[in-house]
Order: sequence, then structure tokens, then C-alpha cells
Amino acid sequence: MSTTPAEADSSTDTPFTIGELQNHIDIQSSPVGELIQSLSGWAELRAGVSNGRDWEEIDGVGPSTAESLNNTDAETLPTGGPVGPTEPAEPEVETETEDNIETDDDAESEDGPESGSQDDEDEGGKDNEADSEDAGEEDFEPTVEQSDEDSPDEQEAEGSNPTDEPEDEDESKGLYDIRNTPAQFEASIELSRLKSIFDAVTNLVDEAKFRIGEDRVAIRAVDPANVGMVDLDMSTRAFQSYQADPGVIGINLNRMVDVLSVGDSDDTVHLELDVATRKLTVTVDGLEYTLALIDPDSIRQEPNIPDLQLDTEIKMSSSVLNRGVTASDMVSDHMGLCYTQDGATIYANGDTDDVNLDLTSVDGVESIKASGEGDSLFSLDYLKKFDRMVPKDETVRMEIGDDFPIKMYFGVADSHAEVETLLAPRIKAD
Repeated sequence: MSTTPAEADSSTDTPFTIGELQNHIDIQSSPVGELIQSLSGWAELRAGVSNGRDWEEIDGVGPSTAESLNNTDAETLPTGGPVGPTEPAEPEVETETEDNIETDDDAESEDGPESGSQDDEDEGGKDNEADSEDAGEEDFEPTVEQSDEDSPDEQEAEGSNPTDEPEDEDESKGLYDIRNTPAQFEASIELSRLKSIFDAVTNLVDEAKFRIGEDRVAIRAVDPANVGMVDLDMSTRAFQSYQADPGVIGINLNRMVDVLSVGDSDDTVHLELDVATRKLTVTVDGLEYTLALIDPDSIRQEPNIPDLQLDTEIKMSSSVLNRGVTASDMVSDHMGLCYTQDGATIYANGDTDDVNLDLTSVDGVESIKASGEGDSLFSLDYLKKFDRMVPKDETVRMEIGDDFPIKMYFGVADSHAEVETLLAPRIKAD
């Protein structure tokens, strides 16, 4: 790194926090953590910005973060200075308010809104709106579609959040706090199990962050339109062998599915991460494929899962869901679910034809528990994607409300992985 007189000795530099840095530069929390570990403080950061430092030499800092840093006006950054006796700072207090829930109109970038912010240092280090460790993680606020069946002139209403309840902060802790590349990752798994988890996610997105933990792996993603979300969590019991340190890697999902398509369902897939080259070696029945990984910093940050109060639960076999989706697709672009305390019905209304499937009178419906009544309409384009995620003969648990998103839960990878999907409703015009 180039040095200048503006650069402070590490012993006298003023360190910064995640929230403080994000208050000056629009970057995600993952690379901020790497900067905190690698830099002595504000003075070294300011000098690096002034000199056009090669920020990508810091492990975990990708091209987009480096560009944001080098486009920053160094004069806007704190100068840093000697670290001496100071009055103790006011402790940061986690607060949970309705202001933590942002709409799409408030989103700061395509990578999603940042949920943490820090008051200016001159303000005396006041409390954050959210814990700085959660900065950069957005709440998933499904875009609600506006129906044009009754009123063609109505425009789609985007950015509506069906709930004002913030997510429990504890839910985003743990695996989703990890920012670094794994120090090691080597595992073997049956091809059909591995393919089932990637098939589920590729229905919504082309690339995703693959989070690796000591006892589980996880993927969470939301589609570009912010209408559908998938959250997948798989136990390491699904693997034949598994050795890993916690970390996160970025994967091109379509390329991974293509690689797996060359093998048979009962083949064993061996995965091994080369930390130095940041490439993943995938071996299937003697065929070795080296997959270049994506900088996780360049992939959209995973959203939080909203806490929805849905008043109805329906358990059915995957065949019933498939039957309802297939029949509805014959007559309409949307499928409805209406319910009362006496039962529930899948329906679709087309220009000339209609479809109704009474869930109280068909085999394969295990239970219907409704505490009220309601009616919600959903895009069949997304429902068909979700239907394809569900393995044959798997039980699907649905949670629905009146003009609320629908949640679906089911297992994949021989039930070693749990999948939760969320789909925004299409609001019916009055």
C-alpha cells in the first residue's frame, strides 16, 4: 500500500464500527467487517481512498466494494487521530420499531436497503436504529400485485408491506452473520439430494449466497421483482461426509445444476473448495468440473423473513397442490384460495371458463384449520415455480390470510432440508 503523511500510525488511529463506516460509504456489512479487521482506523482508510489503494487485496473485499471506496471523496471521511482518554461512550441499545420496516420505494440500491445506521460522531454516538451487526440485511417486503381482472386501468401497487411487525432480530443471527470465505469446505453427498436444493432456488434466482455452517448449510433468496422468496436450510446429516469451517460463497446456480445433470440420481457428488483460487471442484462419477465462484459481495443481500400473522393452515399432499395449479392454469393467469371455518377452495376465473377445487372433499388434504374467513389471489407464474420445487409425495403446509402473502413449507433432499417459500398476493380491485 502507498503511504502518505496523512496516514496514521496504528497505535494512534481512531477505529470505526460497521455502522459508522456505512454512514459515510454505501457498502454492505460483510466487507466492512473485513476492513475493520485489516485497517487501523479512519486515518488509514482516508489515506487509502486518497491514494487509490487496491482494496481487493483485502480478503473479502470485492470489485463493487472497491469501486465504492475509490469513488468516495476522502475529505468527507473523519480524519482519525490519537486514541487517548475519553469519556465512556453511551452504550448502543438495540431498538425495534416500526421504522425498521422499509418499503421498496425506500430501498437505497438494487442490493437491498441497509437496516442499520449510525448518527454522526458529533452527535455523541447515539443509539442505532438496529444493531450494527445486522446492517446491510433487508426485510423482505413482498411487492403486492394489483389485479387488472376487474379494472384494467388499475396499476400494480408496488412496495406494499402486508405487515408492520418487525422480524425477531434473533432469527437473523448466527449463520447469516458470517462474512468470510470458509477456511475449508469438503463434502460428499448423493446427487439427487444436492440437485433438489439447487433446483428449488433456481426457480427464483440465477445466483445466490451459499452459507456453510458447522452443522448445516443454508440459502435464502428473493426474486428480482420482490414478489417471491425461498429460504432453504439443510442439515449436514444429508451428507455422506462433511468437513467445513463456517463461511459464505457465491454460486452460479444454473451452472451448478448443469454440472449435476451429467450424473445419475444415485451418484455421489464430491465438493471441495480451493480457498486460494476461490473455485469449487465438483466431481461426479469421474468427471471433475472446476466452478468459478462469485464474489458474495456482488450478490443481493438476503432479506429478513417477515413475521406474518396468518389465520389459516392447510396441509395437503404435493399432488393436490399440483392438481389445483394445473387446473387453474388452464383458464387463468391467477389462482385463488378462499376459506371459512368450514373449509377451503382453490379456484380460478377465466374469461369464459372457471375452475373450483373443494379441498374439504378431495383425498390428500390432511387438515384445514381456519380461525376466520378470507380470499387471496396469487400469480400462477410463481405458483408453478413453487409447485415444481416440491418433491413428489411430499406434504405441503400452507399458511394463508385474507389478501396476505401465502407461506408454504415442505421438505427436500429426503427431508433433510426444510424449505419455506413466501409469495405476495395480487390485490383484487374493488
